[in-house]
Amino acid sequence: MNRKAPTSRPETKAGPKQTVVIGPKREPESETDHNFFGVKEECGHDTTIKIPSGEVPNEKDYCGRHVEVKLTAQQARWLKRLVLNLDHETKRLVCGRVVQNSPDAVRWLIEQYGQTAECATD
Repeated sequence: MNRKAPTSRPETKAGPKQTVVIGPKREPESETDHNFFGVKEECGHDTTIKIPSGEVPNEKDYCGRHVEVKLTAQQARWLKRLVLNLDHETKRLVCGRVVQNSPDAVRWLIEQYGQTAECATD
């Protein structure tokens, strides 16, 4: 099956080419610096994730509010680890609720991305 790369629709606003970094601001120390690319080692360092932030949906774009996903066993372990660490650090959603489950962890990640992406485009 041949799939074409998605193209931007004319009504989509394209912001400046930027990357959102969630985590400590630093440059990778080497090409094998796994902490920089989102892998948390057991040594306790924070994880950094680089996410592009150029495309901005306009008001007419449909934005689905429900996500249902089946995770691999490894993804489920990583998500559980994320939940445990966010709960341990008493991280809160914008609404004030402490992150204590998988849906809240996904919401928290989206909020962190959204807040960082908005700051980057201001």
